Amino acid sequence: MPALPQQHRRLLTCVLEATLLQSLIAALSPLFSLGLKTSALALFGAAIGPGTIFKDVLLYFGYADAAMAGKMPYRAYLIEYPILSFPFMLVPRFFGAGKLSYTLAFVVEMLLINALAVYLVARLVEMRAGLEQVPSRLTWYTHFFFALSPFIVARFDLVPMALSVAAVYAWFSGRNVSGGILTGAGALVKFFPAVLAGPGLVWEASRSRLLRWRGTWAFLLTVGLGMAVWFAFGRAGAWDSLEYHLGRGLELKSLYAGVLMSLAKLTGAQIRGQLAHGSLEIITPGSATALALAFPLQAAALLLVLWRFYRSGMRDPIRYCGAAVLAFIIFGKAFSSHFMIWLIPFVVLLEGSTGRRARPLFLVCCLGTTAIFPWAAARLYMFAPFAIALLNARNLLLLLLLGVLLFGSDSPVDCPKAAAGQSGTS
Repeated sequence: MPALPQQHRRLLTCVLEATLLQSLIAALSPLFSLGLKTSALALFGAAIGPGTIFKDVLLYFGYADAAMAGKMPYRAYLIEYPILSFPFMLVPRFFGAGKLSYTLAFVVEMLLINALAVYLVARLVEMRAGLEQVPSRLTWYTHFFFALSPFIVARFDLVPMALSVAAVYAWFSGRNVSGGILTGAGALVKFFPAVLAGPGLVWEASRSRLLRWRGTWAFLLTVGLGMAVWFAFGRAGAWDSLEYHLGRGLELKSLYAGVLMSLAKLTGAQIRGQLAHGSLEIITPGSATALALAFPLQAAALLLVLWRFYRSGMRDPIRYCGAAVLAFIIFGKAFSSHFMIWLIPFVVLLEGSTGRRARPLFLVCCLGTTAIFPWAAARLYMFAPFAIALLNARNLLLLLLLGVLLFGSDSPVDCPKAAAGQSGTS
């Protein structure tokens, strides 16, 4: 077997070091969560414990256990996630019949997927900025991983995150069909990767060949085939899964909820919470109006990203893919803490002064997110003024981050080197 080139060995060494450190962080995350709980009890007299953090894993275990008992997923019981998410819930069940063993198997699965994402990020950094930049960028990746560690392996969001970076890696380096398929597959795991098709479509529109739309067509065909299988497999249960998300109200940690709760506190209006769709949704004066405006504002934000991408000359697609994901998150009616995981590779890959400004800002946003959940979550559920102020501060910083991505200085490294050589032929 031929030896690996020295440069690739150095890259793999950086990836191995980063993934081992992140795995150690994940192993210690329950202790970190207990420390957060102790701190929260000391400061606020209320806290959310590790059991609540891993409650979604137990939900996945229930889905997988029911399937092992012979029940048909989606058709016999509701699963709120798209069809390609289910295999990642089912696989750990083959290695763990009990809740604890299943949880351990699930964590291992997530760490393996994270290792793939780290490798893809390292390869993209090498292509865009050179091998010498890889260690520092993976250090930032590890900082973000640590900041979100109380819940980063307690959800399956690392799966669509890895698929997203793989899709960007392929689509904008000339492998349009692969990029479209990976984007579609990501959307069938969790819906957000679909927004990557927007910059992909704008980028492909500038190609001069007849096959310039092949990535977009590959995306549409993948999603169409996946939806057809989903509805054939789940029948009415597939529609129930879609309606689950379409019927959501204003989630407690959303941009709109933070503003409305602040206004309610200032005016003395009532704030009421209702547990629905697996989270706490808020009802205040104006919440119905805000809910009606959420989708148009989210769509407008995504159109702004595409317009800025086009006006920039489409030289840095990765940057604007990250901006599209962030716009989708911050202007959505639901904003769970684990959505922050989706942004990690895109922020790591930013170049130039934009990257130097965005990475520390995003790290503060990650720490603020962990402070909100699980650190101050119990107080936020009680609508405590400090917790509401913390939520609004985090959301304001994310809006600032979006501004940096959209209006920051042009990057000195505009696109993967492979794209520069293939853009005229794809």
